[in-house]
Amino acid sequence: MVGNMSATAVSRTVETWRQWTGRVLNGKYRLGQYLDGSNHSAVFLTEYGRGEDRRKAAVKLIPAVPGEEGRLSRWEMDQGLWHPHLLRIFDKGQCELEDTRLLYVVMEYAEEDLSQILPARPLTAQEVREMLKPVLEALAYLHGQRLVHGHLQPANILAVQDQVKISSDNLVDPLHPPATLSSDANSYSAPELKAGRVSSASDVWSLGGTLVAALMQGLPRANGDRRNSSIFETIPQPFLDIARNCLLADETRRWTIRQISEHLEPVSLPRMQSVVTQAVAMQRAVSPPPRKIAKRNYVPLAVVAALVIAGFIGTKLSRQSSPSAVKPVAGVQQTSSPASRTEPARATAAGLVSGAVAQQVLPDISRGARNTIHGKIRVIVRLSVDPTGNVAGAAFQVRGPSNYFARKTMEATRDWKFTPPEIDGKPLASEWSLRFAIGRAETEVYPSQIAPAR
Repeated sequence: MVGNMSATAVSRTVETWRQWTGRVLNGKYRLGQYLDGSNHSAVFLTEYGRGEDRRKAAVKLIPAVPGEEGRLSRWEMDQGLWHPHLLRIFDKGQCELEDTRLLYVVMEYAEEDLSQILPARPLTAQEVREMLKPVLEALAYLHGQRLVHGHLQPANILAVQDQVKISSDNLVDPLHPPATLSSDANSYSAPELKAGRVSSASDVWSLGGTLVAALMQGLPRANGDRRNSSIFETIPQPFLDIARNCLLADETRRWTIRQISEHLEPVSLPRMQSVVTQAVAMQRAVSPPPRKIAKRNYVPLAVVAALVIAGFIGTKLSRQSSPSAVKPVAGVQQTSSPASRTEPARATAAGLVSGAVAQQVLPDISRGARNTIHGKIRVIVRLSVDPTGNVAGAAFQVRGPSNYFARKTMEATRDWKFTPPEIDGKPLASEWSLRFAIGRAETEVYPSQIAPAR
C-alpha cells in the first residue's frame, strides 16, 4: 500500500536526497552517485543483475504520496514493453528510508542526454537526422501500443552506449491521463496538455519543439501556433517542413509520425519498409499500459565530444512457415538453436517470398518455477522485425497468468533472428507472432509471420 506523507516531508526530500547516498533499497540496490533530483524525485547510480550480467543502472525514487497509488502497476506494464530505442525498465518496488515511504524504478543507465549537449553547441543537420530516426521509431512503437510518451524533450532523449533512446518510466495512457498532466506541462508540451488532453499528436508537437531546440541551441519563446514564426527562417530542409507541421496549435492538422518519417527519408517512400511505418500499423491485442521521466543530467559536459564521436548521434539506427509447419522446440536444457526450415521458401503470385525463422531462443525458466506449472503457461508475443532480420520491437498479445514467465519469455524473444521476406529480391520488414507453451518438462513455440501477408 502507498502510505501517506505530509507536505512538510515532501518539501524536505530535496535536502535529504544526497544524504541517502550509500543506503540500500530492500537489500538489493545500493544508492551510489547522486545523479539528479527535484522536489519530487531523485536519480541515483546503482547496479542491476548478478555475476557477469551485473551492470550499471539508474534508480529513480519518488515519495509514495497520495495520487501515486497506480505508479507501481504502470511500471509493471511498462516493464513488458521493449524496443531498441526505448529505455529499459529492469525492476520496481517500494521501500522506506528514515520513515519516508518511497517508490523506486530501476532502469538502464544513460551516460548522457541531449539537454547536456545543447548548452555547448547546436547539433548539425546530419546529427539531427541521426537523432530523429531512432526517436521516431520509438514513438511509432509506443503509439502502436496505444501509448503516448507525453514528456518528450531534450532531457529525455538519452545516450546508452552507442544507442539513442527515449525515457520510458512515465508513459501516458491517453484514455486515462494522470491528474498531474496539466501541472507537469513545460515549454515542450503541446497546448492541449494544459486542458488535460493528450494524444499521439501531443508527442508530435514536442518532437517539433525538440527539433527546433536541437538546431537552434534552445527553444525560442512563442505562444500558440508557431508555424509562421520567424524562428524557422534559419532552419534547413527537410527540418523546416517538419517543424512547421509539428508546431501547429490545431492538433488535428499536425503531421503524424509516419508523415514525418517519410519526409525525413523520401527515398524509402516507394517501398514503405522502415520499421517506423511497420510499427505504426502494429495493434495491441490486450489492454495497454500507461506513463514517463523526470529530467536527468547524468554526467558532466566533458563527455559531450566523446559521445558525439563515439556515436550518440550516430545511432545503431525468413521465409515464413505456418504455425503447423514449424516443429515446436522442446527440451528444458535448450535455450537457443538455429531453426530448421521445414519447407522451401514460397513466392506468392505478387512475387513475395515469405520469411523464415533463422534462430529461435527459448525462455530460461528455472527448475523451481517449472515445478509450479500445472498444464501449460501460454504466452504470445508479437514482434516487429527489421529488413535485416533483427527484432526491432516486441509487445505482449497474451501475457499469461505469471509476470515471471512473461518476463522470461520477452527476454528470449529479443534474441530471435529471421530470414526476411523479399519482394523482387529486396528484403522487407515483417511482423511475427510467437506462441509459447511452457510446461514442466519442455517449452514449445509456434512462430507465424503476420505481415507482409502471403
